[in-house]
Amino acid sequence: MTAKLNTFEVAITRFDAAEVAAEVEHAREVEKQMAKETREKLRAERSETFKETVAKKSEELKNWFSNLGK
Repeated sequence: MTAKLNTFEVAITRFDAAEVAAEVEHAREVEKQMAKETREKLRAERSETFKETVAKKSEELKNWFSNLGK
């Protein structure tokens, strides 16, 4: 195989299977951590949006009730 590929001026690099497996495992751990951080960030953003919406609706209701008796 190497002899056939050398006619195309190809650089062949071989890696140890254990090294590749370790890199894949590390990539999976990083992926899990990034997914966790993203979920936490999105949860915080949704929570903040919800709090803003509740505050706005609460203010609207207070104004509505205060104007009701007038």
